[in-house]
Amino acid sequence: LSEFPSNTFYEGTLQNGTGVGDRLMPGVDFPWPNPDRPMMFYVQLGMEEISASATSFLNRTEASNCERIITRFMQAGLTPSQIGVVTPYEGQRAH
Repeated sequence: LSEFPSNTFYEGTLQNGTGVGDRLMPGVDFPWPNPDRPMMFYVQLGMEEISASATSFLNRTEASNCERIITRFMQAGLTPSQIGVVTPYEGQRAH
């Protein structure tokens, strides 16, 4: 999962903090595309726009859906330190 953003946005310097075994959460009910690998890319069709800083982009539809997924994880008992979201845009992260 980290290979693409590491090579594309961070010149190969991004490092993994955990392995797949650390990500397995058997008690969490979520429709993972592959339950043995609890990670995914989630494609959205919303419109990109320039962020408030005017130096980055954001996609409100993507941010809203991401928030819904994170809320579902937290309702299932996960803590923020157990959830990771990768975005290449500062404007998206700040939104």
